[in-house]
Amino acid sequence: LKAHINLKELVTVRFAIEAFDVAAFTSLNLFIDNTTALAVVRNERSPAYLLNQEFGRLSAILSLKHLRFASITWLASQKNPADFWSRLFSGN
Repeated sequence: LKAHINLKELVTVRFAIEAFDVAAFTSLNLFIDNTTALAVVRNERSPAYLLNQEFGRLSAILSLKHLRFASITWLASQKNPADFWSRLFSGN
């Protein structure tokens, strides 16, 4: 995906929810290390058109799966276990 990191982070949230079997859950705790993506999810909107489009997709998936975020928490990149693998495969 060739896109700005903020969009990639938001897409990753959606992909994670789509990929995992969350049928047993009604709410999720979101930990995210990108402050822009965090703000989009918390505010349910963005001044950036592409981020709004992606949030619309995320919102549709949440609605379809009858899910909501119980909490949305910023996580420092150094404490994010997924960062190592994403950087390894992206070449960053």
